[in-house]
Amino acid sequence: MAWIEQEPLAPRRIGSTGLVVNPIGLDGSVFGWVAGHEDTAAVLDGFHEAGGTLISTADHYAGGRSEIMIGHWVRERGLRESVVLATKVGRHPDADRYDRRTLTRAVEASLERLDTDHIDLLSLDGERPGTDLDELVITLEVLIASGKVGTVGAAGFPAPGVSALVDGGAPVSAVISEYSLMVRGGYENGLDAFAVERGTAGVARLPLANGYLTGDFRSKGTVPADGMFAEAAKHVGRTGNRVLDALGQIAGETGSTRAGVAIAWTLTRPGIAATVVRARSLAQLPPLLAASVVHLTPQHLALLDKLSR
Repeated sequence: MAWIEQEPLAPRRIGSTGLVVNPIGLDGSVFGWVAGHEDTAAVLDGFHEAGGTLISTADHYAGGRSEIMIGHWVRERGLRESVVLATKVGRHPDADRYDRRTLTRAVEASLERLDTDHIDLLSLDGERPGTDLDELVITLEVLIASGKVGTVGAAGFPAPGVSALVDGGAPVSAVISEYSLMVRGGYENGLDAFAVERGTAGVARLPLANGYLTGDFRSKGTVPADGMFAEAAKHVGRTGNRVLDALGQIAGETGSTRAGVAIAWTLTRPGIAATVVRARSLAQLPPLLAASVVHLTPQHLALLDKLSR
């Protein structure tokens, strides 16, 4: 396929760790939900063939089926050393706390579903009030020392929460946050500065704002009755239309697509090491990965920055 013959993706490091990833990763949240076994395998095959390395999932996605499907694919293809497996724990109904017993059990369950002996990047999936920080730090250190976890991330934490983790001794190397031209507040409310100052990698989720930034949904009536796009409707309006118009203009100037420009924008932001994209079929994947070769000028960035605030 011609689309995998483009210029290689420039690798980026996850914080101060030895993990190096291509900057466009794959979000496994759709696997086992809106993508069945065959489509999941096809997307993962295409992603790997295009040079992709970072595969991100969570223990609660599709009730654990996402991890199972990813793990099956990795084992069947014999690619464990060629990919960076990232998963999140903390929101599965059977393991929703960060005490030693629960966290250890959650990691063991993810290892089993992923059919691997180690998770490259394990992220805590949101703050949990009442967590004993000392116990959490010791548990993470034990998991890392055992070789079951490579490094740790914090997903969905505000900047003060991440600071508390790090200042308490947690070995956090990445912050994962929803981040797009339509959803900027979470990451830009201190996480960006934290990532830059501490050398922690930022990982952007949902860079297309649940599909809105593809430009396919100009009115609420055009948003499909599909859980994958349900949140896109909230972006419909004057600001959204201005952003879509600017994306269309820049796409024409760069030979890209609205989606490609929107994804490329996230990769220019302070502290961002990678962005993870969702594809429910192989056909959806090429234009997303092509964002890695989109060159945005200072003028493009200034226009997008102005219109998306």
